[in-house]
Amino acid sequence: MGISERFKRAFKGKIKERVNLKNYSYMHTGGYAEQLFLPATIEDLKLLHEEFNSVDIIGNGSNVLFKGNIDRIAVISDIFNSTISVVEDTITASAGISLPHVARVAYENALSGMEELIGIPGTIGGAIRMNAGAYGKTIFGLLKNITVFNMKSGEITNLNMSELKPTYRDGGFDEDNIVIEAELKLTREDRNYMLNRMINFSINRRMRQPMGGYSLGSIFKNPKQYPAGWLIETCGLKGKRIGGAFVSQKHANFIINDGTATSKDILDLIDLIRTRVAEKFNVELELEIVLL
Repeated sequence: MGISERFKRAFKGKIKERVNLKNYSYMHTGGYAEQLFLPATIEDLKLLHEEFNSVDIIGNGSNVLFKGNIDRIAVISDIFNSTISVVEDTITASAGISLPHVARVAYENALSGMEELIGIPGTIGGAIRMNAGAYGKTIFGLLKNITVFNMKSGEITNLNMSELKPTYRDGGFDEDNIVIEAELKLTREDRNYMLNRMINFSINRRMRQPMGGYSLGSIFKNPKQYPAGWLIETCGLKGKRIGGAFVSQKHANFIINDGTATSKDILDLIDLIRTRVAEKFNVELELEIVLL
């Protein structure tokens, strides 16, 4: 568990000891990290690669549920949040910049393609990792180029988009690759048209999805047969509560922490939902969130 003096001298970011993980997850639960790193540079990532065999990596925690305590974790959302540029029909953005911010920049430059994604929380890097999408549009449908840092090799490379095989809510690339920058190819469009689309998508999202409280958004991926929310609702689980965690009355694929839930409450509720859906529909629900 120790950290070498060489590492401490060379590391430009922050090192924290015994950190409460609830502050690094949108669900606001979790145990403690014995060591938490806030890298400031790519060189810091290389140092982490050289110093430790294993370090869990997260962005801004919008899709992460911590099951309990963790030895080491690195939070990288701040490292890659400084650069965004627009050249003709292409936006180049650091991976730590929020997806809604990139969508707003696209709108300001009359570049269409991201209107459906404006309400998705999280960063560009996280969106690429899980191939985030909404209303039939996914982030991979816009990608022109991805630059990654590989935590095993310590190298920075550009991924060949033609070789990637993203699937539903899965970017389909090596887990050791950390996205550091992305180029998105968009199309010129009238801003009034874009604004109307964004307003309509936002209204629809507010009508369909719960607002407020601690939540990670959709807990389960949608199976091919039926939406996960419909399956859960049909099992009579809307409003089902375990401890401080409950299934949203507005959208059954959302679990809300009322502020008192533990990770165990949420995990027990997830297990209950999976069991009920499997019993009634013979469907195995797959998690959309990340467990650490």
